[in-house]
Amino acid sequence: MKTFLAFATISLVLWPQLLLAQAAEMIELTREVVQTERKMIVSANMAFSDEESQQFWPVYNNYQSDIREVNDRRVELVRSYLEDYDTLNDEQAEKMIREFLAIEVDRLSLKRSYIRKFKKTLSQKKVLRFYQIDNKLDTIIDFDLARGIPLAR
Repeated sequence: MKTFLAFATISLVLWPQLLLAQAAEMIELTREVVQTERKMIVSANMAFSDEESQQFWPVYNNYQSDIREVNDRRVELVRSYLEDYDTLNDEQAEKMIREFLAIEVDRLSLKRSYIRKFKKTLSQKKVLRFYQIDNKLDTIIDFDLARGIPLAR
């Protein structure tokens, strides 16, 4: 019985730290898998002609490079949150809220700016289709983030 109580006590104390470590690993793993598969998923779902393909992929590669920079900031914010989770104070929370909103604005601005570039390579309907696919992939990542990140206390 004493062994069980000791184990239960240790589990309750260490469980949040284990969850946080798992969350950080899950975020990175999900991000890597989605990024690796992203181009293949886009390609499989866009049905490009040869000409569209030649024009689209250079723009897409630039887009991915630019959006990755913004997403790197988001990953860093999540890592910072997880590191500070147990000691998070109001000042840190406010700073994180501001950074989160700045990242969201930058992501939206970047996506908006690339619409013009994609329109030069694809029809409006195909640009819409691409953004739908891109949004679905982002939603998968967002879901995993939401699932793995504990609420602030």
